[in-house]
Amino acid sequence: FETAEAFAQALTGGREVAGQAFTSAVSGQQAGAHSFWSELRRRKVYNTAVLYALGAWILVQVAETTFPYLGLSDWAITVVIVSAIVGFPVALALAWAFDLTRKGIRRTGPVDVRTVAVAKAGRRSWWRTAAAVALAVTAVLAVPSILHRVGAPERGLDQDAGAAIDASSSRIAVFPFSVRGAAEIGYLGEGMVDLLSTKLDGAGELRSVDARALLAALEGAVPDIQRARQVARRYGAGLVVLGNIVEVGGRLQLNASVYRTGGGAPITSARAEGQTDRIFELVDDVAAQMLGDLRVGPGERIARIAAVTTSSVPALKDYLTGEQAFRAGDFDRALESFRRATERDTSFALAYYRLSLAAEWSLADADLARGAAIEAARRSHRLSEHDGFLLQAFLAARRGDAEEAERLYRGTLAAYPEDVEAWFQLGEVLFHYGPLRGHSLAASKSAWERVLELEPGDVNARIHLARIAAKAEEQEELDEVVAAVLVLSRGERNLEMRALQAYAAGDSAAQQSVLADARRADFTLLTTVTWSETVLGSGNGASDLLAVMMDPGQPAEGQALGHVWAAHLELGRGRWSEARQHLIVAEELSPGLGLEYRSLLSVAPFVSVSEEEKRELLSRLGSWDASLMPTPSLPNLWLTPDEGLHAHLRLYLMGLLELEMGQIEATLASADQLELLPVVAAADTDLFEETLPAELASTLRAMAAFERGDFEAGVALLDASMTYAWYNLSHASGFHAKVHARWARAQALAEIGRTEEALRWYGSFGGHTVYDLPYQAPAHYEMGRLLEAAGDSSAAAGHYRRSIEMWSDADEEFKPLLLEVSERLSLLGQDR
Repeated sequence: FETAEAFAQALTGGREVAGQAFTSAVSGQQAGAHSFWSELRRRKVYNTAVLYALGAWILVQVAETTFPYLGLSDWAITVVIVSAIVGFPVALALAWAFDLTRKGIRRTGPVDVRTVAVAKAGRRSWWRTAAAVALAVTAVLAVPSILHRVGAPERGLDQDAGAAIDASSSRIAVFPFSVRGAAEIGYLGEGMVDLLSTKLDGAGELRSVDARALLAALEGAVPDIQRARQVARRYGAGLVVLGNIVEVGGRLQLNASVYRTGGGAPITSARAEGQTDRIFELVDDVAAQMLGDLRVGPGERIARIAAVTTSSVPALKDYLTGEQAFRAGDFDRALESFRRATERDTSFALAYYRLSLAAEWSLADADLARGAAIEAARRSHRLSEHDGFLLQAFLAARRGDAEEAERLYRGTLAAYPEDVEAWFQLGEVLFHYGPLRGHSLAASKSAWERVLELEPGDVNARIHLARIAAKAEEQEELDEVVAAVLVLSRGERNLEMRALQAYAAGDSAAQQSVLADARRADFTLLTTVTWSETVLGSGNGASDLLAVMMDPGQPAEGQALGHVWAAHLELGRGRWSEARQHLIVAEELSPGLGLEYRSLLSVAPFVSVSEEEKRELLSRLGSWDASLMPTPSLPNLWLTPDEGLHAHLRLYLMGLLELEMGQIEATLASADQLELLPVVAAADTDLFEETLPAELASTLRAMAAFERGDFEAGVALLDASMTYAWYNLSHASGFHAKVHARWARAQALAEIGRTEEALRWYGSFGGHTVYDLPYQAPAHYEMGRLLEAAGDSSAAAGHYRRSIEMWSDADEEFKPLLLEVSERLSLLGQDR
């Protein structure tokens, strides 16, 4: 304390006075203990300590009460507490050294009993004490501000990464309940997250945090209140629900409490008790109690709670089991669980919706995926508003309405920014429909990364990121993503990941391992892996896997499909002679399939086919009874995308061949006949109305207009009729992918000077399906020409080089075009 006084002397009395003070401090060692304690009392250090402790305690209480409402986290409260502790000795030192008088702050001098009256000393001690407390409080408040400024950049980075968003009292996070009692009710622990989240969501302004995101953050653990608050704040929730379930003798007791994320005791609690078969009523009761106490009128929401889920406990158990499997990437087990849930309760709309998703991701046939979506749509009135929007977006995507699906998903994310499924489905739309709309696969990357921020264990997001890395030839990124998938995945998609990695890295041992497993795989998996490697991977990998598909041990229709894909791969390399041989073999194995694709490729604008061969194909199509097209023995989407449409495809192909031979009127007649054919829809509902026949007829009329030189009219016809197909169908069918129409549209747009649109449609051949491969090199050439004319020499040269690279081993008939490209590069001053 003597040293502190010396320091005060230095501040107020100058160098000489300070020297005397420090000398006095040293000599003060000889003062007795009695003098020291007397000085403490005289300078009111005791009073200051008591007042400071009281003030600090009040300050901490105020912080705990108000900071959550100000949007500040527990971190700010911690800083206040630490600062109060640090400020205590500062306050004592200031009380010893300074005195607040009517003339301002003065250094406290030694006692002078001849001039200092007791009353005056009392008044001085009061001012001194007040000054010490004021200075200490100022220090306490200044420290958090300083630390806040110092730490702000780091926190900003966390927020950018999605680690935290502003907490809101209208957002509520329901966490897993602890369960005590019979083992068979264990599923209710995580199940309460789904149940209560669904029931509370949409009550007034209340919005529930996505259950998948919360469960992923917890990694299966039941959190304590501190951990729950931390996770809830990460998703912007101002309210937390924790609880427990106790089972004794067939009776359940549900206890739930709602806390603020900022701290403090529960703001409300709810309890319900009853038999185990009354779980839905118990949950309804708990939800109603909480909403009432939170002053959120349940109204119609509570009346509809039972309909939002199911009235069957076994169905609920299967549904929740399916959700757990789905989150773990075990789509086959999820599919079976959701299927059982719909069988137990045929009105369970949410289970049908999830069944549709699981059917698609488990590589099941398209009929099941579509059928389950239809059943969910028929029961959509039983869904919550949130789930209803997700279903609408899902159905829009399955109809091929990518713009509407994207709009709905982005709208959902505006209200529910942590909705894992909405992010995932948005990624699906951007990934699968992006190339058809002239966008890169990489445009979906941020959506997949957001999925992983919210649910790090998601396997399918990583599968898509691996595909993006493979397409971009980013080997290091591909290796990292594949390694994570192989650790996390329980499904068969691992073979696809291994194939992409093995061929990208040129690892011959890994390639042989992939081929050995491909030979043992079922045909559905084999086709999926081969499609991925053909579209996204290396040419060598595609050739090796196609050889497995074409093996005589495979089903005949499977072999035929392998030859059709091999034909597209070879033509993509500029080798029409090789492609034509594959198509001939495909015809021998599956006459209808081989004839359709041989005809479609024969009218490609960059393929040279003799008039005699065109007449032969036209004759064969004219005599072919498409109604006799056999149904594939395998329920495989890759083999059945055009089921029920072969008669329409026959007339469409005849119209294209007639146009190639200059028979415009015959082409228009084929278009008229095509429109008159009845359409046997794959699904008996307006939700999936089959529009392909009408589009094919419009395409023939547009092509006839182009042939006459009326490009504006032709483009108008395509604009009015052309839509997208469900991406699974456009992956599996060159007709649903509309390859011929897209190419013709791009050329017509270029002719009438709509360059930007032409570039987008040429760009639509950028990696969507196997059936795009023949058009990729010509598309790069055409984009190079358009960009060169627009004065963008650098971009034009890039496209020219890409076309040369793709056709580096092309047939002789393509060599003149390659020579022209090389000359253009030279004129641009670019090396080949």
